[in-house]
Amino acid sequence: MNFQGIMKKNMLFHARKYISIYIVYALIVTLLFLFASLLYNEAIIQTLKPSYYQNLQLALGMVVAFSVLFITYAAVSFLKYRGQELGTYITLGMTSKQVIRLLSFEQLMITGISLATGLLAGIVFGKLFYLGFQQFIRIPELTFQLNTASFSITIAIFLSIMMVTFFLSALYIKRLALVQLIRAKTLKDATKGSYLLGFISILLFVGSLWVVPYAMENRHETLLKIAIALTLLTPYFMIGAGLLVMKRIMKIFPLFYQRLMLTLSNVTHRLRAFQTTLYLVMIMLGGSIVFIGLAYVLYASTEEMNDASNPASYMYVTSKDWQGLDEQSETFDFVVDNYARQIQGEWGKPLDIIVVSKTQYENYMHEKITTPALIRNDKELKPFKTPIKWNGTVLKDVQHLSRAVTNSSLFGYNIQEILVVDDPSIYQGDIFTVHKLGHKVSKAEALAYEEKLKSINKVDQIPSQYEPASKELELESDFQRTGLALFIASFIGLLFVLASGIVLFYKVLSDLPAQKEYMQSLERIGLRRREKKQLIRNELRILFFTPFFLSVMLVSYYFYLFFHRFPNTWDYMQKLGLVVIVFFVIQFIFYSYSRVRCEWETNL
Repeated sequence: MNFQGIMKKNMLFHARKYISIYIVYALIVTLLFLFASLLYNEAIIQTLKPSYYQNLQLALGMVVAFSVLFITYAAVSFLKYRGQELGTYITLGMTSKQVIRLLSFEQLMITGISLATGLLAGIVFGKLFYLGFQQFIRIPELTFQLNTASFSITIAIFLSIMMVTFFLSALYIKRLALVQLIRAKTLKDATKGSYLLGFISILLFVGSLWVVPYAMENRHETLLKIAIALTLLTPYFMIGAGLLVMKRIMKIFPLFYQRLMLTLSNVTHRLRAFQTTLYLVMIMLGGSIVFIGLAYVLYASTEEMNDASNPASYMYVTSKDWQGLDEQSETFDFVVDNYARQIQGEWGKPLDIIVVSKTQYENYMHEKITTPALIRNDKELKPFKTPIKWNGTVLKDVQHLSRAVTNSSLFGYNIQEILVVDDPSIYQGDIFTVHKLGHKVSKAEALAYEEKLKSINKVDQIPSQYEPASKELELESDFQRTGLALFIASFIGLLFVLASGIVLFYKVLSDLPAQKEYMQSLERIGLRRREKKQLIRNELRILFFTPFFLSVMLVSYYFYLFFHRFPNTWDYMQKLGLVVIVFFVIQFIFYSYSRVRCEWETNL
């Protein structure tokens, strides 16, 4: 039999081993193709704002970066799993060059099949993918289009990644000694964890959880950054210490300890390898939950937030330099002035603020207030109470209120706060007037009003400070913005989840030869088949669910801190809960597949 025949027989004999790596490659091709088809869809190019389209391009760049990292990781891990097989070929007389040639044939076959099936899957599921995208972005008449550019960019990116991967694989084979190659898949890290380091890490972690809200409340930026960094870094050491501490605590309960003794002993023996893997997966899962959780909350709350930020259907601003509409409206005048806040005993830099007289404010809002009053132009947010200085004088007995006075985007988003004073003489210099139309203005009417304002003022483009605020137009734009954010976050989050699954699966896969030897040793001391199965399942549960629950705990904490000032905080937490449930199901699927594969490989 010649060498080509050996390559073909080897490929067919080990076909089952290639399934996992093939699935990874084909899935990456499908994702790249679907994403590329969006970038070259004419309806998307014409409808999305340039900034939104740039975000889509940036997301593709992130997808490519993740593809490079995790295809490379999967390929090298797969080589490690096959180390004994490749080492055997060398002992039988094959040179490293021939082994690399064998790998190149396998890589070529897997790449070709993955590329073909990945593109086919992209074509088959393209309409469903576009249907989901249309629900997010709400672009009318969006259809799935096949174009040359989508195929070209997908093939070019994927083949480039595979060339880099093959180069790294060849380098791995050349640099690894024969003995290392044969034992590559059985080598373990066997290092001891530090109780002292773990105990200090736990103290720092708990302390930083307390410091974060304190620093946020008092605006200590440096302290906040340090505390956040500690909450993210200390779990690495806590994971290792946790396994050791758990083992020591369980020794107090002999019956319970004996049930898990073998599991804990095996895990703690390879503490460093498990510790690094668990921490890496925790970060990836936490990142994906944050991406998708925040985006989902924003998308699900789009209409609610639009209502809160737009108390009127249509508003605009006029001045001596800008004329308005003939429509009847409610109005109030304001001027732009400077004020300063005192934070931590020091006066900040002067900031622009809208100043309104008490009479005009009360007539417009139909409520009586005491002055001076600082109004936060958002009824959903609590006022930020600090000493105020205006016109060189520190204001006494300032009333801090939260009210929806104008649409948030009015006057170029510069009406964030309003200072109300009982002083009609403020109206000097440049005076602006806010107009609020009393009836509901549709999208068509809003567009017509914009054209009318351009015509009256003889301009082609309305200046940003005079841009009218239409609730209907902003709702459409908000859905595009939050929908695109949710789509991109889901896409990137999916890659994070796949990456964590790949890391965990190949961790299990690379440990299988050692696991076989371990199971044989346990069989010699009398362990039954059912007990060995239970041992494997216990180890896999630690591997798959410890990082999941740690990431959920940390993300939930920061999620609550981020939204706790909002009146409907628990609604947002419930939306995060839905995302967590979906992630748990995905993680359970990875766990179940790895468990079945591990039991099959160890003949259980």
